[in-house]
Amino acid sequence: MKGEDYRIGLPPKETGAEPLFRVVYTIDVNAKSPQGAAEYAYKLMADPESMRPMLDVIDGNGCVVRIDLSENAYCAAAEYIAEQGRKIFTGPMNGGLWNARCMDASIVSKKQGNKVAYESLIKFGYQYSKVLPAAEQEKWSTIKAEASAMLKRRPCQVEMNKVDTPAKTKIACKKCKALLQCCEYILNCLNVGGEQSRQFAEEIAYLTKVLREARK
Repeated sequence: MKGEDYRIGLPPKETGAEPLFRVVYTIDVNAKSPQGAAEYAYKLMADPESMRPMLDVIDGNGCVVRIDLSENAYCAAAEYIAEQGRKIFTGPMNGGLWNARCMDASIVSKKQGNKVAYESLIKFGYQYSKVLPAAEQEKWSTIKAEASAMLKRRPCQVEMNKVDTPAKTKIACKKCKALLQCCEYILNCLNVGGEQSRQFAEEIAYLTKVLREARK
């Protein structure tokens, strides 16, 4: 089978009330056979406890949106734990320990991601809850359960990505066309010859290269 056979094409053109999208779910799994891999992947997809995945959504023009269904959920869950934790980690815990851990989690989220921040607060909260009265420990368990549930119902994060489509069906989206036209207009304004062109030689060369690569 040729390599191009593995390419994911565009969804068929339709004229219904809503546009048609092709949603691509990609996952790597260990299995004894292709059938086993397919069964296991389906099991993960159907499991309500599985982590929300990252999906590539392709429209009829070949534009692809990469949607991470989990990233914002971790951010919201970490913020919820930090806020609710202040209600039970009082006194020295609140003023010194818990607030410091919340600040650490904020820094970690920017460097390593919201998931790491969320997991760090869960870890430290578990350590601190050991010295709390039974009633407060029960409250901490409820906070953790609610934060975990948030991972499955929060809105998603959307990120635009350029993903190759089959050569025969590759179509530039409207935004891409508009950007190319803008670059071409700027290039024409600069590349008029004489002293002006010499002053902007680097910019002209760069724009020429960009336009050439974009039209391949």
